[in-house]
Amino acid sequence: MKSPLTVLFSAVAAIALCASCKDTEGPLKTSAFVFEDTTAHAYVRVCAELPSAKDGISIQIAEILCNELDDRLSRVTSYEGERFFDPYKGDPGDHSGYVKYYFDNVKSLLGRLSQEDADQRTAWAEEDESLSEERKDEILASMPRWEYEYSLSKIEDEPAYVVFQSQDYIYMGGAHGGIGGYGCLTFDKMNGHFVKTLIKTESAEAMQPLLEEGLLSYFSSNGGDVDRDGLRGWLFIADDDILPLPAWQPYPSKDGLVFTYQQYEIAPYAAGMPSFVLAYDDIRPYLTEDAAKMLRK
Repeated sequence: MKSPLTVLFSAVAAIALCASCKDTEGPLKTSAFVFEDTTAHAYVRVCAELPSAKDGISIQIAEILCNELDDRLSRVTSYEGERFFDPYKGDPGDHSGYVKYYFDNVKSLLGRLSQEDADQRTAWAEEDESLSEERKDEILASMPRWEYEYSLSKIEDEPAYVVFQSQDYIYMGGAHGGIGGYGCLTFDKMNGHFVKTLIKTESAEAMQPLLEEGLLSYFSSNGGDVDRDGLRGWLFIADDDILPLPAWQPYPSKDGLVFTYQQYEIAPYAAGMPSFVLAYDDIRPYLTEDAAKMLRK
């Protein structure tokens, strides 16, 4: 089964994913490290783009990105936030060795879990006396293959800031896979500072008209016939509830801040990941001090 990682986002979010995982020329020089392989019942791909220069800012940004990669990949499939393997203990400057360590561990983990899943499905099919031999053969021949793809890539690079996106896709044999990850990480290029929050958390109520307009533009651009009065019918948000700010932080672009809601966050799976841009002139009052300083707003 072909992973929908790139297909889904090109259709609904217009955000660069693994396609941008390559050596990148630009103000902040980076190198990408790509590892992929299969086990008996799983496919694993890890693509991580990291700053390659040895200056202070590049090292500072790379350290934060590596910590994020560690946090995400060491907890793959965990619903309780538990780690499945120890952090990398090698040379922190060896980015290739760093990424490969996590790839190898994820591959081993998913290889084991997918094999256990396949064994359980096989046992169930073979023990079910209501199934014909032909049906059993069909079930065993169509055993689902697990998939995991992780992408850490640079998606924006301007004089004032640089943005990396952390995102993954996992499929474990169910009806469909899911997209997750930390989202976008924005850094001030003047000092390498990680700008954790770009919009004031208390701004959601005041931003309702802007969020609604953004969602209307998203649904309209994807073929939806919706107006402001009917918008809530497309969402999980009741008429008397306010639209929340996305769990993922927005990220800066030339045209404004890009907001993206995750799958199921405010809308059904079929709605994809609603994404839209709000102009800086419109969101200036809601920027955090950190973001306003970085963007010179």
